[in-house]
Amino acid sequence: MNLINSKCTDLTKHFESLHDGDLTIIGLQPKMCPVGIWTEGYGNAIIDPATGKFLTGSGNKGRASLLSDIYDEAGASTQLEKNLVRYSDKALRIVNMLAMKFDDDKFSSLVSFIYNLGAGALKNMLTSYKNGMDINKVFLLYRFAKVDGVKTELPGLVRRRKAEAWLFTTGKVKFNF
Repeated sequence: MNLINSKCTDLTKHFESLHDGDLTIIGLQPKMCPVGIWTEGYGNAIIDPATGKFLTGSGNKGRASLLSDIYDEAGASTQLEKNLVRYSDKALRIVNMLAMKFDDDKFSSLVSFIYNLGAGALKNMLTSYKNGMDINKVFLLYRFAKVDGVKTELPGLVRRRKAEAWLFTTGKVKFNF
């Protein structure tokens, strides 16, 4: 089942942005995110087939380029749509497990969230919400990332969490927070 809508795609595209790690080379190049994971396109995390884990670390730039297979915006958009369907399925399993129901806009905000932070964070976030915590406060709990081993509040995450909460509470997309 796919409950996401175009607002989910718009929100995710805006905050992931189209990754191009090397503007001196024609086409899109992988880029390392602030927590050290190599990504391509619209935030598609590169999995190292040798380990089955996210490819990380600045020393793996060459490997990221070899493993990347997104070269243009069309490829990035196609991969994002596939990823959003996959994350939508994961989010739906968590929502059902917690016996919760959401309309398409609320669910779309949750898919943007899980795309950025993963299933464990979504389960924890929804549990807090189900236990009575204000949704705006719940989203903002997830504005930190470990950068060089230090828990750091990232302005981009603050804006993203506010935008996701806005979509959740109003059904509208807004980026300028």
